[in-house]
Amino acid sequence: MLKQKFRRGNLVYIKDDLCNAIILGSYDNFFGTGDIFQYTVMIQESGNKCAWYDDSQLVLVDEGGEYLIEQAIENRIKTEAKNILLNEDLNQLSQEKIVTLLRFIGFDYSIGNNYFGIWEKILPLFDEIYKTKDPKLLKDVYPDYDIEGVWNIFHLMET
Repeated sequence: MLKQKFRRGNLVYIKDDLCNAIILGSYDNFFGTGDIFQYTVMIQESGNKCAWYDDSQLVLVDEGGEYLIEQAIENRIKTEAKNILLNEDLNQLSQEKIVTLLRFIGFDYSIGNNYFGIWEKILPLFDEIYKTKDPKLLKDVYPDYDIEGVWNIFHLMET
């Protein structure tokens, strides 16, 4: 019986795309078809998912692990949050974008599904962050949130 070449969490290099990615699973892992030669990956830098790469297109870089998947997801959340903060009207966001920003600042978004109600309470925080000269002052008031991460995005926006 043939064995899968890669496991979930392995770091691989994609020859055709010239980038690193993390293995999420084979076609067989997802659909139980016996196809162990096609893989879904998550691009390491962006956290975007792509399918289906043939195992001949992939080169093992490191055994990796679940932590690589978590890091790639964090990268994707940061990138999406930055795009939202720089390009969107914060008063007119969809639920998906609200959840992204809540996750980015470290808010426990799993406490019910009234995201718009939560957002109405959190939205003034973004205004405070934007207006402050020193994000460390707000960190004492909001110790559980990534104040500096949001401040840095706003600050980059002005340069």
